[in-house]
Amino acid sequence: MTMRPSILVVLLVAVLGFGVMVEARRVAAAEAEVARQLSALIGTRETIASIERHEGLRQTVEERRHPENDLGERVLDALASADVDEARFQGVSALGDQTLPDAGDRIERRRQLASMSLDQMTVAEVGRFLAAWRGANTAWHADGLDVRHTTGAGSAARFTMTMRVSAIYIAGSSDSNAEAGS
Repeated sequence: MTMRPSILVVLLVAVLGFGVMVEARRVAAAEAEVARQLSALIGTRETIASIERHEGLRQTVEERRHPENDLGERVLDALASADVDEARFQGVSALGDQTLPDAGDRIERRRQLASMSLDQMTVAEVGRFLAAWRGANTAWHADGLDVRHTTGAGSAARFTMTMRVSAIYIAGSSDSNAEAGS
């Protein structure tokens, strides 16, 4: 029995069509798997970005904990580093604690405020102290500076320096409700 060429063509097309259909299903399944994996990857990237964002926030200000009761010690350390007599240090005053606006991440941030005073400082001592302060303090940032002439003139001039500082932290990050101390 001989097959007609048309039947042979129909059978060949059917076999090829079946093969193409099987491959099309495999391609569709593979595309669905790729889409699922891509979605998972995007979710993972978003999670990583969120962690990095929060990690960055956390590390911005000494782990974002409530500032310790050590501001006076920090001032004395900066004075020593600047080679300025610690007798110039007049003390620290707590100025309060405020809630900051929500950043949209449901983390309550607060700002601790304080001021410190240094008396009978020369211009050079003010400069050295500020450089030492900036280099050593990651938690407490200067928010304001008031330098007032008190005595002398020229190289003998003396000034009283009052610096307002603040530290941002995450509320509830410490068991203590410590105020800035001297």
